[in-house]
Amino acid sequence: MKQPVERARDIALRVLGAVTSAAVPEVTDLAEVVRRFEGVEFDVPAEGDTDGFLFEYCCVNWLSEPTFVLGFTRQLGLVGDEGSVDAYVQIQFDYRYPCDSELSRLKSSNTWWFRADGTSFAEWLDAALRDPVWDAVRQRNPIAFDVTEDFV
Repeated sequence: MKQPVERARDIALRVLGAVTSAAVPEVTDLAEVVRRFEGVEFDVPAEGDTDGFLFEYCCVNWLSEPTFVLGFTRQLGLVGDEGSVDAYVQIQFDYRYPCDSELSRLKSSNTWWFRADGTSFAEWLDAALRDPVWDAVRQRNPIAFDVTEDFV
């Protein structure tokens, strides 16, 4: 049964809780959460970029301190009154680290996957998990891990 988009964050939190109780999940646990969350079908139009994932990282300046954000986002289309997508909900799973000189030297990166791309989700996720950024943060302790919801 397809789930309403409005429940996406609650479902994401349930999936996370089923995989780990840690406040900051290990990368292997987060990968499993993302795999399971991808398996949840949402009530979105079948065509276009209405259901996809983003892997991204960069230093940001919109938080109280310069912060390196690394994570995965699921984007789901919200259908308006006229039957077309007029907004998106994004559910983010983000690690946050202090943005020091080493992390600030990394080029920001973002890679999208959508069902219609022709690439399997498993291949896309495996490629994201092989990104060298994981080596750069392996010995660091995140200052936070968040599951957030944004409307765009």
